[in-house]
Amino acid sequence: MTKVPIRGSENIDADAHDKEWTEYTDAAWGHMIPTADLRYMSEFIFLIDKYSSEKTRNMLEWGAGFTTRWLCALAEKRKAELFVTVDTNAEYLSQVIAFMPPSPYRFEAHAVQEIGETDDHSRSPAFHYATFPLHFEKHFDLIFVDGRRRNECLMMASILQSDHGHVIVHDYRRKRYEAGMSYFDVVEDFFGFRVLRRRRDLDSFARGQFEKLSKDASTFPVAFDMAISQNI
Repeated sequence: MTKVPIRGSENIDADAHDKEWTEYTDAAWGHMIPTADLRYMSEFIFLIDKYSSEKTRNMLEWGAGFTTRWLCALAEKRKAELFVTVDTNAEYLSQVIAFMPPSPYRFEAHAVQEIGETDDHSRSPAFHYATFPLHFEKHFDLIFVDGRRRNECLMMASILQSDHGHVIVHDYRRKRYEAGMSYFDVVEDFFGFRVLRRRRDLDSFARGQFEKLSKDASTFPVAFDMAISQNI
């Protein structure tokens, strides 16, 4: 079994028994990891460590998966207060979090409908996938966009990003995501990821939208398929 060190893995101890990611299998997930994914994970681990700090308190992920595990490890390392992961597939999300250890921070995993129900007047009364994080009435210091409806999620990320925060988007080379990324300045590009920060000329607008949209948001209905909260 060949072991392949992952760039940045020395900084985030996601597996206390083995700090190296193997190209054959990952004990925590219990199944094989394609060799092609090693570069993906190496970049991701390096970036989340680089663009987080002791100021990182709230973290958000759209699109659960392997990355959820590493973000959980980062949340523990940074002594974060809240990590939220959002997906549209309840069964898949259940599999992702099945191996998660108890966390010293507030960890919430939510399967939320991509669009949500509409009534006879075509009005959606509930938060859906992209708008759901407003429910927490918090700014997020590190946001990872890797799920459905990425342009919508990027637009919401521009409102939810804290003043010192960063947004990381996967598959940024896809032409269709340029609309969502137009709310940001590019900080750094990697092979599979782009690091963003909200454009300074949008800061005032974003703060105003946050205050407007998040006001009493915790009392609004959510188009849930599944919600799991873990805080030990």
